Amino acid sequence: DSQGYYVQLYANHFPGHNLLPPHLYNDPNINQHILPGRQTPGIHITDFLPPAIATQYEQGIQKTQSTGQIQFIEHQFPVGDKIQYEEVRLVPFISGQVLALVRDVSIPKQTQKILQQTQDELKTLIENLPLAVILWDQEFRVRKWSRQAEELFGWAQTEVLGKKFTDWQFLVEDEIPQTMEYLKRLELGEGVIYQNHNYRKDGTLLCCEWFNSAIKDESGGVVTVLSMAQDISALEQAQQALEAAKELAEAANQSKSTFLANFS
Repeated sequence: DSQGYYVQLYANHFPGHNLLPPHLYNDPNINQHILPGRQTPGIHITDFLPPAIATQYEQGIQKTQSTGQIQFIEHQFPVGDKIQYEEVRLVPFISGQVLALVRDVSIPKQTQKILQQTQDELKTLIENLPLAVILWDQEFRVRKWSRQAEELFGWAQTEVLGKKFTDWQFLVEDEIPQTMEYLKRLELGEGVIYQNHNYRKDGTLLCCEWFNSAIKDESGGVVTVLSMAQDISALEQAQQALEAAKELAEAANQSKSTFLANFS
C-alpha cells in the first residue's frame, strides 16, 4: 500500500530461484505469510528487504502513486556464494495500492557480465599485442584500428573508422587485385597469410606480413574479419641485399670463367 505494507504476497517463484533473501524464508514469522494469496497484515517491506532496497521500493511506490506510471527497479543481493539479480515493476493498482511484479534476472545479468568481461579481455589483448590489429566488417570497412596499427601506419583510428581499405592511400594500387583474391579465400573459412606493401600516412612504403581470419555467423556468412600485421621491411631489404650479393657473386664468377677461357 502507500505506506509500504504488503497487502498480499504470492510466492510463485521457480524452485531454486527465491525472490527474497533466503534467511527470510527461514524466519517462521515471515515464512507463514509466503503462500499464494495469503493476507499479510502488518508486514512491511523493511521486514523483507535490506534497507537500501527497501528505500528503492518506498521511493518507487510513491512515484507510482503520484504519477500513475509504471516504475522499474533493479537490485541485487547475495544468495550463498552468488549474487541474485531482480527486476521489479511497480504497477498502479486498485484503491491506491501498487502491484509489484518481481522477476529473477540473474541468468541474463550474469551472461551480460561474462560477455562484458570477455569483451574487456579481448580489448586488452588487442591493445597489448605486438602486432597491428584491425577488425573489418563484411564489406571490409574498418571497425577497430588498434593502437599498434596507429603507430605502424600513422593514421589514428578516428581517421579510418568506417572506411574501406581502398578509400585512402593504404595499398599499392598494383597490388589491390591480388589482395582481393587473398581475402576472397576467407569466405571459404581459410586463414590467409600473405605479404604486400602498405603506405604509411607520411608516404613511407612498408612491406607487411598479414595474418587474416574470418568470424562467421550461424549461417556461415562472414561478419567480421580479423587482420594482424607486422612490418617486415627490414627482412625484405635483407633478402634483396642477399639476392643482390648473390647476383654479384654469380656475375663475378662468370667474368672469371670468361677471363680464364680467353686467357687459355
